Amino acid sequence: MNNIKKVIFFNLGGTWDMVKKNGKLTGSRSFNDEALYQLEESLKYYKNSRKDIDSLELQLVKLIEKSIVKNAQKSTDLGEYLNWVPGIDKYVKGKFISLFEGDSSHLRAALIAPFVAFILGQYKNDPHIQILGSQGTDTADCALLPLLDVYLFDTSFLPILFTGSNRTKSEWNSDAPKNFSDLVKLAGTNLAPGSYWVFAGHLYRASDFIKIDPLESRRIENYSTFFAPRLTTRFTKKFIDENSIFNSESGNLTPIDHISQNITTENLYHALTQVEIVDLGNQNNISSEIEKILNPNHKAIVIAGHSLGNASNPIRYACVQAALQGKLVIIVSRTLIGEVNERYAASILGADSEELMETGKLIISGHKLNKNVAKAIVTRAVQEKLNQKQTQALINSYCKSRGLLS
Repeated sequence: MNNIKKVIFFNLGGTWDMVKKNGKLTGSRSFNDEALYQLEESLKYYKNSRKDIDSLELQLVKLIEKSIVKNAQKSTDLGEYLNWVPGIDKYVKGKFISLFEGDSSHLRAALIAPFVAFILGQYKNDPHIQILGSQGTDTADCALLPLLDVYLFDTSFLPILFTGSNRTKSEWNSDAPKNFSDLVKLAGTNLAPGSYWVFAGHLYRASDFIKIDPLESRRIENYSTFFAPRLTTRFTKKFIDENSIFNSESGNLTPIDHISQNITTENLYHALTQVEIVDLGNQNNISSEIEKILNPNHKAIVIAGHSLGNASNPIRYACVQAALQGKLVIIVSRTLIGEVNERYAASILGADSEELMETGKLIISGHKLNKNVAKAIVTRAVQEKLNQKQTQALINSYCKSRGLLS
C-alpha cells in the first residue's frame, strides 16, 4: 500500500475511449467532436457572413475555458473508471477528470492554450500530486506535450506522463490496456521535470518524438507508431523495474516569478498565435513565405530550413530584415534528424557573422530541435517578452537539458 502513488488523471481525448457512431469513431462522453462542432456553429463559424476567424477563435477560447472549469468539477474515482487497466489499484489512486473526449486533430491554439494553462495551474495549486493523462495520437507529438515540456524543464515539478492508443479499449487486440498499464506503473518514476509520452512499451521525451505511422503497418527500427530521431526513448520495463529501487520523487513549488506560475489561457493563446512556422520543405510561393516572416503581427518565426538550416537568398534576406526589427527568428532543420550550423554559404545562421555583425541583432539557432518543439520554446520566449539574446540563452538551456545542443 505504501507504494501506491497519489495522482490526478486528465483525459484530453483520443481513440482509447471512443465509440462507433454511424460506422465511425467518435468521443463517448459529453464534450466530444459533436459538442465542439456545436460550439463552433454557435459562433457562426460555418456561415457565409461569418466574422473574422481570429475573433471567432478568441471567443472559442473563452468558451473552452468555461467548459474546462465546469468539467473539472466532475470527477470519478480513477480506479473505478479505468478498471479495465490491469492491476491499476496496486499502483495509483486519485481522481479521473475528463476535460475533452474528442479527436486530438481538433487541438489547435484555441484548445491548446486553455488545456495547457489549466494543467500548469494544477501544479501551481498542488505540486505534490503527479499529473497523468491521455490524448489522441494524431497530435501527441506537436500539441500539448512540447509546450508542457518547455514550461516545466527548469522547475521542480513532477514529470507529466501521457498516453493514448491506436484502438479503443473494447476493440479486439487493443493496445490501450498495455499503454495505460505502463502509464500507471510509471507514476513516481525518477524522471527529470517535463512531459513524457508512454506508448507501445516505450517512454518518449516530448523533446524527441514524432508520429510515423497511423496504421502500425510497419515498424521502423523496431518502433511502432512513434519514433525518437535522437534515440532518447527507453523501454518502459526498465523504468518500471527501477521503481522499486528509487524513492518516489516529490514535487516542489517553483518560484512565483517563474513563467509556469503566471500563465493564463488568454496570454498563452496570444503567444501561440504570434509564432509562425515557415517550413521551406513545403515549397510554397516564396512571396507568401516572405510575407509571413515580415508580418508585424508575428512576434517570432521558426524557419525549418533545408539541410543544416540553408535557404534561398530572398528567404535569408527576409530573415535578416526581420531580425533587424527585433523579431525572434529561430532556425531549425526540416530533416528528421535535424541540426543547424554555418557549414554552407546558404546557411541562414551565417547572417550572424555577416549581415548582422555589429548590429546587436541575431538570428537564433535552434540547434537540434524539431520545428514543433522550437515553436513551443519560442512561444514561452514571446510570453516572457525575451529579446533575441535572452531567447537564445533559453533555447541553449533547454537543449542542454535535453541533449540537443549542436
